[in-house]
Amino acid sequence: MLPISDQLKNQDASSGILLVNSQRQISGLTPSFLKIWNVPEFIIRSLSDRLALQFVAEQFDNPQIFLKNVTEIYKQTQLESHEKVQLRDGSTIERYSKPLWTDGEYAGRLWICKLN
Repeated sequence: MLPISDQLKNQDASSGILLVNSQRQISGLTPSFLKIWNVPEFIIRSLSDRLALQFVAEQFDNPQIFLKNVTEIYKQTQLESHEKVQLRDGSTIERYSKPLWTDGEYAGRLWICKLN
């Protein structure tokens, strides 16, 4: 599994956490993230956020709307996002995202998800 910073380990154990760097590569996650989204480890090992998003999108009634929404969040590097999304199976996931900065430079994005 990919490493994750100690400060994020203090999150609720049921929360899934994903760190994506500025090149849209997966740089860290928790096992809960894999469980919430049912993402196979081979996708995570690819480190490709885009590949993971394609897989996750298929869990929605309208994958294109989901992908468009996430793309807009990534485009707006200052944006913090908090919303509930409903999956095709009827389950709801609370999703929070915020940009990460290092020395004033955009470094990536933090995603925190919790199954409701």
